[in-house]
Amino acid sequence: MEEQLKKRKADNEGAALFAEENQGNLACELKGIKSAMKELLDHSRSQTMSMASMQHEMNDMKEEVKQMRSEMKNLSEKSDMLENANSRWFGEVDSRLKYHEVMLKNQKWEYSAPPPSSRYWRSVGHTEHDESYAGLEATDFLDQIKTNTCNMRYGKWPEGRHIISMSADVAYDAAFLPHWKEFADALMEHHHIIKWVAEKNAYGSSLYLADVELPREVTNLLSSALCLTHFQTLILKNNDFGRNGIEFALNCIEDNPILKKFVLGHNQIDEGEDFDRLCEIVKHHQSIETVHLVACKGGELCGFDMLRSIINAGSNKLKDIDFSDNAISTGGSTFISDFLGTNPILRNLELRGSQLNDDDATSIASALKCNTNLTHLDLDENPMITYVGWEALQKAMFDDTSLNSAADSNHTCHLIYPEEYIGIQQFNEESGDVKAVRSKKIFIALSSRNRNGSNIQHLTGVPIEILPEMLSSVQKYSDYHLSRCPDHNTPGRDNDDVTALSVVYEIMWKWDKALSVYESLSSCY
Repeated sequence: MEEQLKKRKADNEGAALFAEENQGNLACELKGIKSAMKELLDHSRSQTMSMASMQHEMNDMKEEVKQMRSEMKNLSEKSDMLENANSRWFGEVDSRLKYHEVMLKNQKWEYSAPPPSSRYWRSVGHTEHDESYAGLEATDFLDQIKTNTCNMRYGKWPEGRHIISMSADVAYDAAFLPHWKEFADALMEHHHIIKWVAEKNAYGSSLYLADVELPREVTNLLSSALCLTHFQTLILKNNDFGRNGIEFALNCIEDNPILKKFVLGHNQIDEGEDFDRLCEIVKHHQSIETVHLVACKGGELCGFDMLRSIINAGSNKLKDIDFSDNAISTGGSTFISDFLGTNPILRNLELRGSQLNDDDATSIASALKCNTNLTHLDLDENPMITYVGWEALQKAMFDDTSLNSAADSNHTCHLIYPEEYIGIQQFNEESGDVKAVRSKKIFIALSSRNRNGSNIQHLTGVPIEILPEMLSSVQKYSDYHLSRCPDHNTPGRDNDDVTALSVVYEIMWKWDKALSVYESLSSCY
């Protein structure tokens, strides 16, 4: 028994010693593991810091690349600007050189077309008493051709304006053709002179042919010349040239990239195909802004359909449309008012001599309330518009129902109306000073109510806190009166309107709310 106890004690001591040795070994291994983990952690941190550093460097590089690209773009834009400037400069130099070359060449040029003699006029059946040929009309017309031809040859333009203008109520005669040839040659061979003069002229360049008959042989000459010579304004009125002339006019527009204004007056367009072509030209033209087609409806064409087509073609570019004397009847359509209600860029619309009625006028009046771009509207000579329609249009310009309605009226459009409607007033000015016009209308409303002491009843519900601002505004709205008389020193005032002080006195005297203002001011002292 005792031996068993000794043996068990020895085994326990051995086990304890073994456990102690193993514990020491485990502690050493654990220490080694901790050291290894620390090394790994330090390495990981180092790697992380290295990656962060690399990421920072990459971000810096990206920013540098972005900056370099921006600088390259700026340099490219500057290069393009310099290239364009150089191109324009070389173009101007080239134009100037050609201009002076032609000026030198034309020192020896002489107008060679002979004037028809009296014998010629008698041979074609005109007597010496026939003033339309042997007298003033034909002579004056040929003088106009000669003068304009010489101006182009010599680069001389009266009053500094580059306007080629001819107007004569005389029928075409074969004797005119040599003179037209001289004129066309000047246009064709010396178009760079016109270009040079026009570039230096703030008024641009214009070709105006009115009441001048243009048969096919003349339009053929002019077509060739006008393919090279480009005017900013082309006006053709009452030329009696039929469909051939319409084709000539359309070619002139299509071949002219700098044309801004085209006027075709009293030259009828009989074929829908020709008008469709005109609309397509307008739609795709790069610079045209003004189209006047007065009394051009011919054949079976519908004036309203023509107007709708030209508006749709140029809705985003045309600033001036004159479609007068084309028998426009809407048939109940609200196209015109719908178009104006979108507030397009159109500034001038002339529909004089149409068949618009009171419904048309009323719908146009509604559209004008939200239109701030149209500055001129001519609806004169529309006999179907009665006082009802004109009154609706006037109310769109000045609705004095309240001060707010007066302020929200149309202040930009100058309306042209028949003189017989003496009750209709023109409130909008053509000066374009919208702020002054608005102030004028507000003060007219205040002045009108002041005469019967009714301003107070229209101010019901106005917070008393804004009374000082309101009284100050009365003076501001009356400032439009202080226009200068011819001596530029004496202020003028409309006889029909009261003074600003009268309106202020009425408000302070009759409005019981004003008393609380004095009481609140008194409590401050």
